[in-house]
Amino acid sequence: MFEINQIFTVKLIAIIVGIFIFSSFGGYYFFEENTSKNFEEQYEMFYSFWIFLSSVFLILLSIVIFTVKSHLNKLERDIQALTHYIDRVSKKEYETSLQIKYYSELLHISVLLKNLVKRVNKKEKKKK
Repeated sequence: MFEINQIFTVKLIAIIVGIFIFSSFGGYYFFEENTSKNFEEQYEMFYSFWIFLSSVFLILLSIVIFTVKSHLNKLERDIQALTHYIDRVSKKEYETSLQIKYYSELLHISVLLKNLVKRVNKKEKKKK
C-alpha cells in the first residue's frame, strides 16, 4: 500500500537529485571556458545545449505524465470499487466484498465502511 504523501515525496526527491546531477554535468560539459573558439562554434555549442536541454525536459515531462496517469488510474479503480460497494450496500446486499489495492487512505475508509455495514446489518437483524 502506498500513501499519497509518500509517493509525491519520493518523486520530488528524485526530481531534485536529477536536476542536481544534470546541472553538474551540463555545466561542466557545455559551458567550458574557451575563448579561442570563434563565434560560430560557440553558437553551435549553445544551440546544441538548448536542443539537449529541451529533449531532456520533454523526456522527463513524458515520464512524469506517464506516472501521474498511472497513479490516477489506480486511484480511479479504488474509488470505483468504493462506489460499487456503497451502491451494493444501499441495495441492502450486506455480504458484498470490497478490495482496495493501491492507497492506504482509501483502505482506511473501506475498513470504516465495513464496520458501519456490520452495525447496520446487526440492527436490521434485531428489527426482524
